[in-house]
Amino acid sequence: ADGTGYYGCGIYQSGKFVRRYTGRTDPAWTTDTVAWVKAARSILKTDTVIAPYNLKLIVNHPAANVANANEQAILQNVDADLNETGYSDYGAYQQSTKAGLFKVTTDWVIYAQAHGTAPLIVDKFDQTTAITSKQLEYSIATYLMGHQGTARLFVGNSNGYGIEQYHGEYATNYGAPCGAYYGGAAYDSTNPQIYYRRFANAVIVVNSGSLPTRTSELAHLPTGHTYKDLEGRAVTNPLTVASNDAYVLLTTNGCQ
Repeated sequence: ADGTGYYGCGIYQSGKFVRRYTGRTDPAWTTDTVAWVKAARSILKTDTVIAPYNLKLIVNHPAANVANANEQAILQNVDADLNETGYSDYGAYQQSTKAGLFKVTTDWVIYAQAHGTAPLIVDKFDQTTAITSKQLEYSIATYLMGHQGTARLFVGNSNGYGIEQYHGEYATNYGAPCGAYYGGAAYDSTNPQIYYRRFANAVIVVNSGSLPTRTSELAHLPTGHTYKDLEGRAVTNPLTVASNDAYVLLTTNGCQ
């Protein structure tokens, strides 16, 4: 869906073009893509020459609704999935049109890990030559929401590809997760875009995108704790969280 002309429309066979697809929305394209992934995985596992090398299949494919059978088939037939869109959508994540990106991506990350696939999340910010502290905190917070042990995260700027991007915040001891992420309208109808996840040493808070209706929503933090924001921002309770913003709040006994 990149634009007119940017889609697979056919193949070259014996030097001649053979049209196979009618356009960008031809369901045959999806069917053939899923079949190709399954065939590649089967060859890697069963071919008498290749199989002994225990090669892994990695695809470049953005998150989609895991209720879709085709999406399930892709994730169940690869070893890792490079999600270049990530949570940042190349830096466009704060636009009001990105509502739903957080939850779709988090549910996708969780589903992938549950089915033996490692999600490789890329948060690239094309609009900046240096990562801001808020961008980095958003990336870490959203990543932690769905991390089950095999997810990986890359955060880089417009020139970041091909260069190791290490951030000191990665070394922070967040502790073991206390459970799955929670929140949304069913949890707090007044603040339906706020999501939480608790760790032994941190509480993660994400506003999944309250624009265009509201510029911010309130997160009601667990009481009885002292919080320190990962990037040094002031913390109140309740905490005002801007649309498409997130906090990593360091504490002790976060599961209590």
